[in-house]
Amino acid sequence: MIEVRIAIALIMLATAAFFDLKKRAVNDIIWMVFGSIGALLYIYDYNDYVFQTVMISITAAVAIALLAWYVRLFGGADALAIVALSILVPIYNNIPLPLIVIIVAATLSIIYSIMYNSIINTYHYLKKRRLFDEFDEPLYRRVIAFFFLHKMINIDRFVYIAEYDDGNSKRFRFKTSIDDVVIDYRDKYVSLSIPFLFYMLIALIMVYLYQIHYLWML
Repeated sequence: MIEVRIAIALIMLATAAFFDLKKRAVNDIIWMVFGSIGALLYIYDYNDYVFQTVMISITAAVAIALLAWYVRLFGGADALAIVALSILVPIYNNIPLPLIVIIVAATLSIIYSIMYNSIINTYHYLKKRRLFDEFDEPLYRRVIAFFFLHKMINIDRFVYIAEYDDGNSKRFRFKTSIDDVVIDYRDKYVSLSIPFLFYMLIALIMVYLYQIHYLWML
């Protein structure tokens, strides 16, 4: 039954990630449908011990999702995805799958962002032999900006605005919100906002494949 749950979770996240990447919006019906399927499956695999463990995992995942949504780290769709995933597959091979997926997805998003920004900023520096000249910022903030911000390029689709004018000069804007997502900020410095649902999908696939490999090695 666990493999069925994993398959359903993959379908759910793949569907949601598709709409999030295409329209930057996910209908709540997706979470309602798949969450309900996950709940109904407990009729077939209910167990007292497992149920207690399941409830702990679900509670922890839901608490993290709500907290992240409250402080605006996640959008509503991201939080609901975690809730639905925690109902579908709260435990996989004795690990709290939703929590692991969150950690892996967040790590992937940070690594990709650092690599993406570093490559673009390195290119601009080598091309113009200068970087961030228009900003009145200390060295340590320029170093941070090198890894987390870049001037928008044509292939960028979803970004946060990452600069502002304080009346005297341009300043970096590191603190962003999911409400700041825009489509086009030409010639502005931005930070990436690739939908977290996409990272969650990749993270779930990675965790699943790793677990299969781990079990095969035993």
